[in-house]
Amino acid sequence: ALCQSAKPRGLILSARNETALDRVRKRCLELHPGLEAQVLPLDLGQLDTIPSIAAKAKQMFGRVDVLVNNGGRGFRDTAAQTPLEIDQMMMNVNYFSGVA
Repeated sequence: ALCQSAKPRGLILSARNETALDRVRKRCLELHPGLEAQVLPLDLGQLDTIPSIAAKAKQMFGRVDVLVNNGGRGFRDTAAQTPLEIDQMMMNVNYFSGVA
């Protein structure tokens, strides 16, 4: 988001933490005063919200040219000790959110 060489018309910042997104948005505007930067909160673990969030993103600028998906979750334990709910959450965030 803070890349100096890119000259985007618009930027959509998404993550779960809206306060952090606002902080990054302000910094982006300091570096690129003419930039149109929007905040669109998103939780990749909530698969049912992804289609509507994607539609909102498209409405903001008419299209999305580049998507950088850096979302992911990790968990450390043996397979035998990991509850199914954790496996499901991991698959939702790390795989299904990207194809939703």
